[in-house]
Amino acid sequence: METSNMDCIPFSELYRGVKEIFVQIKGMRIKHYQNPEEINIVFKEGEESYNYLKEHSTEQNKILFNVHQALFSLEEEERKLIIGEFYNTRPLWWMEYYSRSTYYRKQRNAMKLFLYFYRCAL
Repeated sequence: METSNMDCIPFSELYRGVKEIFVQIKGMRIKHYQNPEEINIVFKEGEESYNYLKEHSTEQNKILFNVHQALFSLEEEERKLIIGEFYNTRPLWWMEYYSRSTYYRKQRNAMKLFLYFYRCAL
């Protein structure tokens, strides 16, 4: 699937697709981990977090591994947009960085790329 095929998908559907993935992650943090901070390894770049997720292959970690792969296939700004919007849910966090139109344009592109890379990792 090319990212250009996702250009016709409405913003709301892209948003819902990414949000569903992060709702699963937040649910896992509550249900499956003795140490909730352990799930934050998905947001850490580097070989250590990659190897941890690859070696501890459970159904939950498979999702985390795919999210990790997708996040670190993005540019830093795109990753910041995805994590800021879907994991660190501080309302209107983006207003100190972007105008509304710039935010929505960049967010749409970040979500499109994230979903593309997530599906490639499956």
